Amino acid sequence: KNPVFFEKYLAKPKKYFTISVSPWLSDGFAMIFTDITRRVTAEEQLKETSAYLQNLLKHAGTPIIVWDKGGHINQINQAFQDLTGYSQDELIGKTIRCILPEHDIERLFTIIHLTSLGMHLEAAEIPIRIKTGDIRILKWNSANITGNQGLLRVTIAVGVDITRQKELEEENTTAVFQLKKNLAELAILNDGIRNPLAVILACAEFQDKTSYSRITHQVWEIDRMIDQLDSRWIESEKILKFLEKHYRIGYSGPKEENPGP
Repeated sequence: KNPVFFEKYLAKPKKYFTISVSPWLSDGFAMIFTDITRRVTAEEQLKETSAYLQNLLKHAGTPIIVWDKGGHINQINQAFQDLTGYSQDELIGKTIRCILPEHDIERLFTIIHLTSLGMHLEAAEIPIRIKTGDIRILKWNSANITGNQGLLRVTIAVGVDITRQKELEEENTTAVFQLKKNLAELAILNDGIRNPLAVILACAEFQDKTSYSRITHQVWEIDRMIDQLDSRWIESEKILKFLEKHYRIGYSGPKEENPGP
């Protein structure tokens, strides 16, 4: 008869064995015990690690995507599905090109394809096209998973949606530019008002006393309002400096073209 093989855990030595039972002579049998505790323990640890990673991937609050060296999508997590509107069935097996903005597919895919050469993404801003057609900007970090012989198996990338952050930066830039523009126009306006006031005041000196008193009063009223504008100008400038210092918000404005000869 052929030998019989089976695995057995023996509680007293707390070890796993493979046991081979073979016929021996006419009425006997032989048993060979092989200690496989290390192998079984390693397999169990590998299963636990794999289950942990799969659970982490599934329930992570940030979008995660996995692709192979050819750029084919192997897996996406729930957060990625929620962000893009795509299900796993719609993306698994397709190349990552299908979620890149159409106008910039080749350049972006070239960046992503660098991971197949052993490189990794580090805070790389790569936009993706979601199911509605809208574009979301994500900051990606990736890691390469290799096999036993060091060959690349897959790349796993974690993304952070920074679309709103980019929009706020653009809005802040626009606001700061408008603020600077207003400050410049306000300074010009102040000087523009004071100049005719000086003329009015000079002309008033040649009128009768009643007219002079009235004009002078109005001149000083306008001058007082200009002083208030000056105060607001200084406050606006302080706000601008505060934004530039603490929020790194600034805008130099468009460069003026050189006037022609």
